[in-house]
Amino acid sequence: MDSHSLICFSPTNTKNLGMKVDSNIVLTAREREPQCGLQIMASSEEESMLHLDNPQEMTMEEFNSLKSEVAELSENEAQQEWLDSCRYGEVDVLRALLSRFPRLISYADSESENTGLHMACANGHLHVVKFLVYHEHKFMKNKSGNTPLHWAASNGQAGIVNYLTKNSTLNDIDVLEKNRFGRSALTEGFSSQKEGVVEALLEHDSATEDKLLSVSGDSKSQVVHKLFAKESPLLIRELAIVNGDNPFADAERPDQDTTGLSIWSASLVLARWLHTKSWDNSTIVELGAGCGVPGLTVASCNPNPRRVFVTDLNPQTVENLGYNIKLNEFDNVEALRMDWCDKSTWPKEKVDYVVGSDLVYQKSLVPLLSGVVMELMNAGGIFFYVAPETGRDGLEEFINHMKNECPEWKETKAPAEYHANPLTSGDDEECFLHFQELSSLKYMLYEFPKP
Repeated sequence: MDSHSLICFSPTNTKNLGMKVDSNIVLTAREREPQCGLQIMASSEEESMLHLDNPQEMTMEEFNSLKSEVAELSENEAQQEWLDSCRYGEVDVLRALLSRFPRLISYADSESENTGLHMACANGHLHVVKFLVYHEHKFMKNKSGNTPLHWAASNGQAGIVNYLTKNSTLNDIDVLEKNRFGRSALTEGFSSQKEGVVEALLEHDSATEDKLLSVSGDSKSQVVHKLFAKESPLLIRELAIVNGDNPFADAERPDQDTTGLSIWSASLVLARWLHTKSWDNSTIVELGAGCGVPGLTVASCNPNPRRVFVTDLNPQTVENLGYNIKLNEFDNVEALRMDWCDKSTWPKEKVDYVVGSDLVYQKSLVPLLSGVVMELMNAGGIFFYVAPETGRDGLEEFINHMKNECPEWKETKAPAEYHANPLTSGDDEECFLHFQELSSLKYMLYEFPKP
């Protein structure tokens, strides 16, 4: 018996879905008239639609006839028909097959190890996905290490990705788990260029930065990034922020601010900008240096600056600055624990340039910070500053204050190339997870020459 005779809807035409995650897989999906809005089911009706004896695409008489045909199939024929029906979205054929062959719910092809859930996810059959999950279909990898979520994400199936990532019964989902080609479901989501797919994946509990931090070093709370030039990358260790519920700390204890343990996107923009300047034999202070990306970028420039001071207040942040200096083997950089309110902690000499990024997040800081900047610089020195266009308390007041202090100020919007992925690996997924604001915010470049 020809098992394909079970398919009740003849194909009118076909379309090919090229799978990016399995180079040898091309799926074919039948196109036909929509089946009574099956892919958007009301919650009050959904459970009854998922039952084995409740056909949705044919009459009960047709369904009973179908079940009689299924009873004549061999197990091998049923297995092939199962995969085909999942691929084509024939949910009533699946009902009939599962009634006669209950073990099909856990069936995987012997060669590819593809499952019915893989097929339904790749081809966008949400009603079939719901049916399979309801009947406890396992969430399995195929031979290439791809999960059904990989295939849904690769093909931009936003509805299915959203359903899978929000289904509390699917405990095995990990959007960062990689296949044999080194690609995760999130990587495939980015490649699909479907915003809804990426958004659903990023909202899943497994899309955590802590998990990314575990890939490097001997601690799960750190990662060393290779930034900018592949031939001579800047090495920067980033640590997990301490006191995540209040990383900025209280106003009376600014030394407990741990935000500098992470790399902020504004510092990457500033670093790229500073790399275009000449620093020959000059002295530079970076305020609120955090991980030190801008200051260490300046130190790496040729001709070299005479001295670079990377400063911060939190002890652990300053310790990490020292680590990054040693990591890059710089001998012209010094890490200082600098208290803006205590001049004894400042560099012992005035400098030619002050640089900083995203330093203002409280309006009360404006008088203090502007005073520190002006007092650190020699006459004719320049303060280079980068900040988001909006969204920081006190930013407008700080910029206006600095414009009054430095009448020859300049400002410009950061060009697109300053927002590019800074990782030498080119991994857009990792870039987005670590530096989300790099793609979501607009940054301004400010230049304030001291009179």
